[in-house]
Amino acid sequence: MKVGKTERGLSREDKGSNASTDHIAKSHSSSSKAKFMKSSSSANRDKKTLWGRTSARKDLDVEGCSDDEALIEKLENNKANLQSKVSKEVKENKNLQTSLEKRKGTLHERRLALEKEVETLRDQLHKERSLRASLESGLMNMRRGLRLILRKLLLLKLML
Repeated sequence: MKVGKTERGLSREDKGSNASTDHIAKSHSSSSKAKFMKSSSSANRDKKTLWGRTSARKDLDVEGCSDDEALIEKLENNKANLQSKVSKEVKENKNLQTSLEKRKGTLHERRLALEKEVETLRDQLHKERSLRASLESGLMNMRRGLRLILRKLLLLKLML
């Protein structure tokens, strides 16, 4: 049988072994029920307890117990393995959560610093545009003044 993960996280191998042990347990329980029915129907008819029930059976099948014990041991091992895996996942998730929180904090600080820097650059751009506008208007005024001066000079020169 191929080994691979299924929907519940059990490997196919585990499912196959569980299916075979389930079959064994079912066949064991049905055969022991049949034995119990035969023995209890004849021997325990007269031996009823105070509440009207027969006493418990004493002759349990030893082979069935060893199968059950092996199955129980396997299930306990699976339980221990799964608990170990769960605890590892919890630790790893805790570490990842801590790392994520640190990264979120760092990114938040970086975003605030960038927003502050963008605001500073906007202010600087506004100041530079204002300076440019005033310089351009000054140049225009200088050109007008220069033109006036040149006209006056030309008039003076012509007069001379």
